[in-house]
Amino acid sequence: MRKIYIGYDLGDGETIVSYNVWTDDPKAPEETVKSFIMPTMNKNDIPIPTAFCKIGDNIFLGNKIVRKKMDANSYFVGNFKKRPTDLLKNYTEQDLADLYRIFKEETSDWPGVELPESLLKLRDDIVTFTDTLFYYKTIDKDGNEYCFMDELEPYFKAGDKIDSFTFCVGHPTKWGLEQEKGALDVAIYKKIMQQTCLGKGSFEYKGNVYPSELIMDAESRAAFLYTRKTYGINNKDNTFLLLDVGSSTVDLTALKQNGDAHNDGNTYLGARIIDYQILNFFKECIKKKNVYEYYDDYVRNNNGEKQMLLACRYAKEAVFTKSKDIDADEPNPTVEIKMPGSDGGKVRENFTYEDLKNIEKQPIKDVLQSELEQSEEVLNLVDNNTWEEELVRYLSEQNNILKSKDYNVGTLILTGSASVMPSVNRACERVFGIKPTKDPSRACSIANGLVYAGISNERSREFKENIEIFSRHLPSIIEEDVINLAENVSEFLADYIIDDVIKTQLLNWKKGEIATLEDSIEVIKHKCSEDGLKNILKYNDQYNRIIKNWLEGIVDKIAQKLSRMGQKYGVDIPIKDIIFPNVNVPGLDKSKGSMISLESLDVGFDILNSLISIIIGIIGTTCFPSLLVVILGIISLLPATLSGIIFTVLAAIPGPGWAVLAVLAGVGIAKLVQEGLDGFKNSIMSKICSWNFPQTARNLIPEKVLTGKLPEQKNKIKQEIYNSFSSEKTKNDLSAAIIEKLEIDRCITEIRYAIENNAVRTEWEQDKKEAPMSLRDQIAQRLERL
Repeated sequence: MRKIYIGYDLGDGETIVSYNVWTDDPKAPEETVKSFIMPTMNKNDIPIPTAFCKIGDNIFLGNKIVRKKMDANSYFVGNFKKRPTDLLKNYTEQDLADLYRIFKEETSDWPGVELPESLLKLRDDIVTFTDTLFYYKTIDKDGNEYCFMDELEPYFKAGDKIDSFTFCVGHPTKWGLEQEKGALDVAIYKKIMQQTCLGKGSFEYKGNVYPSELIMDAESRAAFLYTRKTYGINNKDNTFLLLDVGSSTVDLTALKQNGDAHNDGNTYLGARIIDYQILNFFKECIKKKNVYEYYDDYVRNNNGEKQMLLACRYAKEAVFTKSKDIDADEPNPTVEIKMPGSDGGKVRENFTYEDLKNIEKQPIKDVLQSELEQSEEVLNLVDNNTWEEELVRYLSEQNNILKSKDYNVGTLILTGSASVMPSVNRACERVFGIKPTKDPSRACSIANGLVYAGISNERSREFKENIEIFSRHLPSIIEEDVINLAENVSEFLADYIIDDVIKTQLLNWKKGEIATLEDSIEVIKHKCSEDGLKNILKYNDQYNRIIKNWLEGIVDKIAQKLSRMGQKYGVDIPIKDIIFPNVNVPGLDKSKGSMISLESLDVGFDILNSLISIIIGIIGTTCFPSLLVVILGIISLLPATLSGIIFTVLAAIPGPGWAVLAVLAGVGIAKLVQEGLDGFKNSIMSKICSWNFPQTARNLIPEKVLTGKLPEQKNKIKQEIYNSFSSEKTKNDLSAAIIEKLEIDRCITEIRYAIENNAVRTEWEQDKKEAPMSLRDQIAQRLERL
């Protein structure tokens, strides 16, 4: 079997694509991962700008865009890889949760829901750029028509059969780490990619159609695999730190010798901030030269400012390329920035090292606010920091986290197109105290790592098939136990509502602590409302204990199954570590040979306790609506029931009873005799609950008579609560919500990573070609394992 794995690193500023031809033949030599020669670049390892322009019927990509003259009908798009949820700022948490459920559906069809135009434009831009890139025809340096996919043509010749394509697309690390918006970002991004030629389930090449698969993975995952494959880790006391500095994000992966990894990312600190600062510098310069009118006209009639931003980025990279150190005492070469098109001769500016140093001293808050539309939270965090100062602040924060987890950074690798910036080197040395190493393939390291992620995914395919079966049965595992939960909760809630709420309030009225029965009923209604029940039950020890005991049983059941499944593939995962949020990528424990352990991970809190309030909220949201109907039905009957009880009791007491009722009703005995009992009864029954009975009258009502009908109501409400819990809809809703909150999908992903890493680790160890171990060393190693 021969497959082509393609890693697609679609960046906000630059994009590059890598590939590998994989075979399952153990005798076949391993193909190295290569980056394509990107359109208009003519050599490997050089990305193209994430930008395209449409002039007439033609779409242009790459660096040639900067030299294209556009008119008002031209269409230019650059730096368009935005975070999807940034375009959903006015959506409530519930709106976002609903969208997540919609976008998470396995279908590749675009959801038929109303979405902001900005998000639809993002989708269309990514589809246009991706489809054009993979089918783009340009002219190479020899004048021949060229498409980067043509590099694969030799693999389709000489009788070789290519079975399929696998496209692995990266997404920023932070999206995968955040529980709410991050999950929605990944789901939307995947759905967008499914609209491109990469996500159709088949891929056309040279007139033939091949099965294809689309895989999404975190860029930190790609960095993890790239680092292990490229560098290995030889010193068990040191940690490798890979810092990926891109145009829109900064991603960080710390990797221990035993395979444990820490991943994080910053979604606003990309180097595009400096591109905007250079653009502002450029505009101020040409204003002083009285040529701004040409620039203003150029911008007003087309997408010129975005095109100009691209020109400023090229100028920035030219300065960085020529600079060994921004503070070095060396000649000050000049890079020219000029407006694209024929009018560029009028609108141009020299750009020097000195200019760049001055720009880097400017706070970045204005750009984040006006150009990148960051939230108030980010703006307050950044304060008046420069780009370098903010990078130092973020890296310092991460370094503190690493130290708390016993990560000792010994090697620091810089990757990403913006990592060549001298300010990145300075920030790293300042925070970590070591000189960073620039990855020689920094522009394509993530794309290469995505190829490795695709290949690793192949090793866990059987596990994924088993997981699909497990996932189909998972709801029934939870639903089976919902009956037990229904029994315990219905009994507790019935006791609570009848005894602790209704009975207590009636007795308080009898004792005179509440003025009228109406007041008592209002208190009961408040305590039995949805908010009232939720607030009280949230802190009720008995209710919490019921949920916790039930949840422990569910978690244990799921963990047992996952643990057994992992062990089948050589992954040893203690049950106590199976399910909890924010899991780091599990490591390879050398002391256990081929087995993998999560014992070194420090959870830091009791996961079951942390989930109790979440599960209580799920139960409340799912079950309370139908439960409230029952409760309100009982409460609605209280006024008539209570007034009837009181009338009967007081009227049955000779003398005092009639006298009290007559006084309260404001009528004389003569009128009572004249109108008769029925007339008297009708005139006061509707008033009893609003009367402020004297304590003498209240004392005449026996407690057992006042509360005598409550046991009957308790049995009724218990049955109704049980029915609402055990209905098919409730079981299904509870099951789906609890599976999501337990983050079982994340746990499964971590086990899959462990399986893949285990297989890949074996290859890396073989690649080292170490000399045979001496007998003494073999014995020492065995003793260490014991």
